[in-house]
Amino acid sequence: MPAYSPQDVTVAVAGIPMTGFAEGTFVTTTQVSDSAAAFRGATGQVSFAIDKGMPMLQVEFTLQQTSAANAYMAGLLAAQTLGGVPVTASVSLFGSTESATLAQAIVTKAPDSAYSAGIEGRTWTLMGPGVLRSGGSILP
Repeated sequence: MPAYSPQDVTVAVAGIPMTGFAEGTFVTTTQVSDSAAAFRGATGQVSFAIDKGMPMLQVEFTLQQTSAANAYMAGLLAAQTLGGVPVTASVSLFGSTESATLAQAIVTKAPDSAYSAGIEGRTWTLMGPGVLRSGGSILP
């Protein structure tokens, strides 16, 4: 019987596995560029433009404010602003064909900060060209 466990989800940035994820939805992958576009001419003829390059992907993951991975991500952002190079990033689900791999990713901004009586989250956003494999099943 197929089963899912959040412990089977791996997020790695520059080869370093992220740890200390927040409760709830803690990682989201999105293709932010279109793979194709349709154009209608003045006489009604439709043509299609196909983008054969790697699509732009966005990966958002939320860490607990107490996670040591926040310091690592803040260091990457600081290095990036000083002219650091893009990094690789990946999201995978063990036992599934679903995954996202960013060949060159940048940290888009520092996460928002909130404070309360509990443990809050810090959402980091990466963007870059990559490959998104979705719709995969969890293998038994």
